[in-house]
Amino acid sequence: VDAAVVFASVSSRFVDNLRQFTEPNRPDGARAFYDEHGTPAESPRFYRDLSSRTFFDRVEVPVMLHHGTSDDVCPPAWSRQTDRLLREAGARSTLVEWPGEQHAFGPRFADSLRRTVAFLRRHLDV
Repeated sequence: VDAAVVFASVSSRFVDNLRQFTEPNRPDGARAFYDEHGTPAESPRFYRDLSSRTFFDRVEVPVMLHHGTSDDVCPPAWSRQTDRLLREAGARSTLVEWPGEQHAFGPRFADSLRRTVAFLRRHLDV
């Protein structure tokens, strides 16, 4: 991998995703998971090790994150925090926020693709 691009990502903290998606949509699955592995309070290291942010110090390629400010599926704050944590870990991260865009993007999707292509051209041998 020479560069990475992420659109409207889930949280880099595993517990956020459990609470946002699994608990409300699959409560039985969440309970079974907690029964097997313990809750985040009972097994903090287990959950930390499931979080991608735990390993941001290993990111060696430039990363571009795109997120719509009106995303009601994955909160924009998740990408902001991921970008900040990537940079704090020494990664070259760029967050592009798209005002008014929802989770699946819409009117600005073509603009986001142009920005992505420009980013990839800068970082790839193409």
